[in-house]
Amino acid sequence: MRLALFARATPAERMAALEALAEIQNPLMHDANETQCVGCHVATFLTARRASSLGIDPTIAGRYTSGYNTTVESIASEDPRSLRGFGWAAKFPAISQRVANDTAQVLFEVEQRFPIR
Repeated sequence: MRLALFARATPAERMAALEALAEIQNPLMHDANETQCVGCHVATFLTARRASSLGIDPTIAGRYTSGYNTTVESIASEDPRSLRGFGWAAKFPAISQRVANDTAQVLFEVEQRFPIR
């Protein structure tokens, strides 16, 4: 049903949906207090799926960027049944993009507060 709604959306509505998914995964825009839990858990898979269906690169407005490598290759972007933010799905690692982004942001803030001398 939801895929059908996305397919019927205008190109602008589809892009807005993809941008909303990117914002959910951006720790500089939203935190755990103002984001529904399910958003972070499904955004990794949905971003990959929706960007692929639009034939675009998911590096869009609102996307978190960092000097750290936040690339994640895990079952979280491939299997809609994997809702783990960080852990294992059977024998496969499941790491959400939000976890990678949060980790990068924490590392950045620690580096800023405690610079190497």
